[in-house]
This record gives sequence, structure tokens and C-alpha cells, in this order.
Amino acid sequence: MTLTYKDAACYELFRPADGVVLGRIRRGVYQVAGEAPCTLQPYTGTVCELDGRLAIKLRSAGVLGYLDGLQVMTDEGECLQLRQVRRPADWRSLDDPDAYRAFRDFAMFLEESGQARPRPLELKLAAAPFDPCPECNDHYGFAEDCPRCSGRGFVPEI
Repeated sequence: MTLTYKDAACYELFRPADGVVLGRIRRGVYQVAGEAPCTLQPYTGTVCELDGRLAIKLRSAGVLGYLDGLQVMTDEGECLQLRQVRRPADWRSLDDPDAYRAFRDFAMFLEESGQARPRPLELKLAAAPFDPCPECNDHYGFAEDCPRCSGRGFVPEI
């Protein structure tokens, strides 16, 4: 199962060769390392879609790199890595596992019945601090007996 970037999550951007943290991303806002966590300003860039791909677009113009899963490829050919870190405790999200399961089941029902998922439901699920179980992937036939997620079909994001 490939890990993918989540807009609502927090990440550190680091160079795998030496482990140096270059910056952090919180809710899609990129800051270079060493600056205080941002509310509005200053920030270095944002994660956005450019030419059909996710990119870290810098405020000063230009692109730091394009995302491929949790890897960031720079124009110079350097491969950087995103590492997901815990969200601040004061961030509000759908953190009740039972409520998250109910929202997920409702989303699956809409999908199976051919209806579009409402945007607020998509945003709520995307912002929740849970990921599909890497072992059973919330598959109906495997989730019930899955030892990793205890039958829930999802796990805490970190």
C-alpha cells in the first residue's frame, strides 16, 4: 500500500541521505526549518496542484519540487522525503473512531449506490487522523479478522 499525501496532516521535509530536516508542512502550508509554526505569515510556500500534479509552490516564485507519494523530486533531481508527524493536540478533527467508522460507511454506501459523495463529507474524512489499515485496507472480507486494526478497517495515522 503506497502512502499518499494528506492535506490535513503534518509533515517534516527531510533529505534522506543525511536526515537533515529542511522544513515542515502543516495543513498544506510549507515553512523552512527553524521558523516558528505559522498561523498566517510568514510562510515559505504551499502544496497545490500544478499541471495535474501536487507540488510545493514557493511564495517567492518557482517550485521546490513535485510530490510522488511522500517523495518530493526537485528540479535539480534531488529526492527529498516527507515524514508524517503528530498533529498538534489542539487541532479539531473527526477523532472519534466510532464516528469516523459511521462517516466512512456512509461514504461507501453512497459510492456503491452510484451517488456522488458530498464535499463536506469528503473533507471530514480527509481531515480525520486515521488511515486505511495497511494490512486489510478496510476490505469487507478481511477486516473482521485483521489483527492490525482489530476489525475496524482503519488505524491511527501515526
